[in-house]
This record gives sequence, C-alpha cells and structure tokens, in this order.
Amino acid sequence: MERNKASKYPSSVSPHAIRRRSITQHLSKDVPEKVVSDRMNVSLDVLETQYDRRGEREKADQRRDYLDEV
Repeated sequence: MERNKASKYPSSVSPHAIRRRSITQHLSKDVPEKVVSDRMNVSLDVLETQYDRRGEREKADQRRDYLDEV
C-alpha cells in the first residue's frame, strides 16, 4: 500500500476519530473531565463541544449513579 493512499481504504480511521473515541470512553468510565482535559491536552470547552459524544441521557445516568454513591 502506498502511504499517500492509505486513507482511501474503507478500514482506515482518522486520528481525530480515534482521539474522540478515547476521550468519550474515559468520560464514560467516570474519569473526571478535568483529568481527561489535562491528559488529552484539550480545553474543557473544546472537550465538551467537540469530543464528548455521550448523549444527554447517558450523562444524566452517570450523574445520578455518582450522586447515589455519595
């Protein structure tokens, strides 16, 4: 495979998509947003608007579970 044609293959995934998935997985596992922000070198605003792909329902469920444990 030629290096400049790798993105043409259906199985290829962009680095941005991998980064977005990694950030969302960390947030889904209840890693605090500040920790994810620092670790992934992204501001909290950008993290929330561009990378966090959890739905509002999932976020609400996580908050409820967290508060039930407190």
